[in-house]
Amino acid sequence: MKIITDFFWKNYYLSLFFHRNYEKILSIQAELDQNPEKRDELIPEYNRIMRDICVDGVFKTTSQHRLVKTDEIIVDFLRSMKKRECAILDVGASDGTTTLDLHERIKAALPGHNVAITMIDRNVHMARFEGRVVNEYRDSSGKPLMVQLGRLGFRYPRSEYRFDILHNLLMKVYSEFREKLEFRKSEEYMLINPLVSRTETIQVIEQDLFKVDQLGKKFDVIRACNVLNDVYFSKEQIQTAERLFCSIMNDGGLYVKTRNAMHKKLLEGTILEEELTQVFRKANGELQKVE
Repeated sequence: MKIITDFFWKNYYLSLFFHRNYEKILSIQAELDQNPEKRDELIPEYNRIMRDICVDGVFKTTSQHRLVKTDEIIVDFLRSMKKRECAILDVGASDGTTTLDLHERIKAALPGHNVAITMIDRNVHMARFEGRVVNEYRDSSGKPLMVQLGRLGFRYPRSEYRFDILHNLLMKVYSEFREKLEFRKSEEYMLINPLVSRTETIQVIEQDLFKVDQLGKKFDVIRACNVLNDVYFSKEQIQTAERLFCSIMNDGGLYVKTRNAMHKKLLEGTILEEELTQVFRKANGELQKVE
């Protein structure tokens, strides 16, 4: 019975009814903003909603304390630096939950340091557009993510779940006449953890990672977690991105690249994630791997 319900949840419930959770984004953000002491209760729920938003084939997966190993590497590097002022770039930071973790870890371990973090992600906004019959949720570029028809929601242009054949057929039909529909923008969602927005030393920028050279800044530390993967980019694209990172990094700077891999199921419904981390330092104008 559980196998059947799990199948229904993953392949139909999420894709058909998930738009209701979109509406919860604003209420959770408002409550977190007013009651930050409820963070341990509200942030996991907020992360769960973010985790099921897919933009251009990339899920906004994130959670608290997901990058503990990476945070420790950065803290150790900052501790070894002679200067107490440091600039960090967090690439592909999703909703900023792990950026906030890093900020708080540094603050606790190195109270005398003045660290400014710039976090970038390609999509930090989502908007709701209302039509006469159909509503759409769109990303920052205007591409639809979800189509809402009454109480039902459909991922657009297709569902990422394997068995949503009917769902994908309906969206294919919808795509053929959606240009004829009229919509008006009714609501905008900031896809950023509100506690990040309240943190003065974290700057949020909506930016493509291949345009980091346009930030006009130099950084001592660059972190790219769960973004420069061969699932998303070719080897050549990853090399291009890392050359750009090197160009905006101070000499002797630290570059950390991490991928969280699902290791195994420990208990029913529980997955252990393993941080697979690579560390580089900038020397002689290039990134050199630290063994």
